[in-house]
Amino acid sequence: MIDGRTIENLKKILSETASASGCTQVDYMQRKRALEQFINKGFPDRTLERWRFTPIDHLQLYKQGRPVLQKIQPESYIHPYTKDGTKIVFIDGLFSPEASQLIDNRVSVKQSACTAPQQGNSSQSFELLNQALCFNVIHIQTTHASRIDLPVRLIHISTGNGPYLQCARITIVVSKGSAVSFIENHIGLGSETSISDTVTDLTIMSGASCRYYQHINEECKGSFLNHLNSTIMGSGNLEYGSFMFGGDFVWNEMRTIFDKPDSSAEIVGLNIAQGKQYHDMHFDIEHRVNNCRSDVFIRNLLEGSSKAVTDVKTKVYEGAFGTEGQQLINSMLLSENAVINAMPRLEIYADDVMCSHGATVGDLDPETVFYMKSRGLDPETARKILLEAFASAIIQKISCEYVRDMVRTACASAILNLTGGGNG
Repeated sequence: MIDGRTIENLKKILSETASASGCTQVDYMQRKRALEQFINKGFPDRTLERWRFTPIDHLQLYKQGRPVLQKIQPESYIHPYTKDGTKIVFIDGLFSPEASQLIDNRVSVKQSACTAPQQGNSSQSFELLNQALCFNVIHIQTTHASRIDLPVRLIHISTGNGPYLQCARITIVVSKGSAVSFIENHIGLGSETSISDTVTDLTIMSGASCRYYQHINEECKGSFLNHLNSTIMGSGNLEYGSFMFGGDFVWNEMRTIFDKPDSSAEIVGLNIAQGKQYHDMHFDIEHRVNNCRSDVFIRNLLEGSSKAVTDVKTKVYEGAFGTEGQQLINSMLLSENAVINAMPRLEIYADDVMCSHGATVGDLDPETVFYMKSRGLDPETARKILLEAFASAIIQKISCEYVRDMVRTACASAILNLTGGGNG
C-alpha cells in the first residue's frame, strides 16, 4: 500500500518531468500507465521471497523532488575514475552533454523520450517507477566488429543539493563481433540522501564480448536501486562485476538471459558494508538454450550493524543440455551484530548439466591472527592483510587491468575505514 502523500508527490514529479522533457502524448500515456501500475502494485513487501529481508520502509518517496540539471564543474570528481575515452555523465539522474566526452565514433550515443520497456522485467515495481519518471532514455551502441580498448565510463554524480528521485534509463547494444568494456561509477557529493533508480538494458550480439562493472564508491550516501537486464546471443560473452562499498541502502539486481547457444557469463561481486548500511544483491541467470556456461563468485565483508542479502538463482530450462553453472558465496562477519542472508539456488529442468552451488559464513581465523602477531605484526595490520587477502580472490578475477587497479585501491580504503566495532 502506498500512502496518499507519496502518490500525490509521484504524480507531481511525473507532470513536471513530462513537461520539461517535451514528451509526446503517446509517451506521456505510457509513463502514466507505468505509474498507475506501480501505485496499484504498491511497494514490494516481505511476503515476496526476494524482498523478505529488505527494509523497504527506508525509502521515503514522498520526500523526493524532481531533479534539475545542475551546472557544476564535474571534472575534479570524475578525474579519479577516468583516463581518455568516452565518458557519459549523469548529474542527479539527468544526462549531461556538457560534462560528457563523446570522442570515439565507434560508440554511438543518442537520446530519446520514449520509455517503453526494452527487455527488462516491467512487472518489477521500481522498473515501472523508472519507466514513468525518467527524463529520457540514453541509447548506446558500438559499431560492427569494433574492438574498443579504452573503457566507456557511465558516471552517475549525485550532487547532494536536494533529496531527488533520480531515474536514469540506458540501453546498450554491443554489436556483432565487437568487444567493449563499461564502467558504471556512482559518485556522491554532499549529505542530502537522494534515491537513485537506474535501469540498464544490455544486449550482447552474436560473437560479441562485453565487460560491465558497477562501482558505488565509499563516500556515497542515500539509496540506490540498480537494475541490469542483460541478454547474450550466440557465442557472446559477458564479464560482470559488482563492487559495492558505499550507499546507505543498496538494491542491486542483475538478470542474465542466454538467448542463443555457446555463450558464457562470469559474474563476480565484492560487497563491503559497515555501520547501519544495507546492501542487497540479486542475480537471476536463465539458461534457456544449450551449451552455455555461467559462473558466479561473490564475497561479503560486513561490520558494525550492517546487513546484506546475496541471492543467486540459476534456472536451467528444459532442453538446455550441456549447461555448466557454478555459484559460490563467501561471507565474513566482523561483528556480532552484522547479518548476512546468503541464498545460492539452482532450478534445473534438463538432463546432462553440470551445476554446483555453495555458501560459507565465518570470521577472521583467530589462529591465523595469532600466528601473524607472533611474527611481529600488530593486530590492526594483521587484520588488514587478512581482509585484503579475502577480497583479493574476487579482485584478481577482473580481467580489465584498469578496473582491477581501481577496485583494489577502493577496496583497500574501505577496509581501512571499517570501524572494528560491533555496535555501529
